[in-house]
Amino acid sequence: GRSLLHTYALFCRARYDAFGLINDDTYRHCRTPYFATHYPAHMVTMSDCTDAFRLDGMPTESYHKHMFWAAYYHGHVCKAAVQCYDFGYLMGTRLRSGGEGDTEYLLATGVLEQQYRQWQAFVDQVMLIANMVDKGFRIGDHCVRTGQIMVRPPIRRGVGFTARGATQTTKVAHERAVNERMVQRPCSFGLCRRRVNLATDLEFLDIMWLNICDDCNWMFAVASLDA
Repeated sequence: GRSLLHTYALFCRARYDAFGLINDDTYRHCRTPYFATHYPAHMVTMSDCTDAFRLDGMPTESYHKHMFWAAYYHGHVCKAAVQCYDFGYLMGTRLRSGGEGDTEYLLATGVLEQQYRQWQAFVDQVMLIANMVDKGFRIGDHCVRTGQIMVRPPIRRGVGFTARGATQTTKVAHERAVNERMVQRPCSFGLCRRRVNLATDLEFLDIMWLNICDDCNWMFAVASLDA
């Protein structure tokens, strides 16, 4: 029974991968009026990390205790990121140990390099990729090296924000509201609410997580700022 389920999960993964990448033309037809107005020359992707799975109890090995402990989530977790376009199309990223910071996680999964290869893959690609993230992501230099831009609230220095900084913080928070809602969608599945242990086949769990993220595109209504 388990091998059959594993085979079916791999089949679903291959089926979703067959949809391919979103190019300029597709994005222009799907993006929302708000982002078409405010980011006319950019393909906007939003990213946020979440505790996709919590471990059942505490790992026995001290190495694993440190590796999976995430102070932000107050527990030992398997961490993943949920990305989406402004029109609500959702994409999951691979599971990693919860001890990694958001920046470390995004670089380890190769998301920025994948986006760069996507941009190079299409001959007629003219829109630049804009990565919209929260303050936990320090990826500005990496975005520059891969021909992208980073959109992030300014980091407060000193006693408070300037008027421009406060306005930018509010603007990005409003725009990222779509991503905040999208993160909750895969996490609402029963499998993600169950606790797992390190004896679990983590590779299989990773495939199931990615499939769940793709399933969300067909099971939920589109979430956007214009909805």
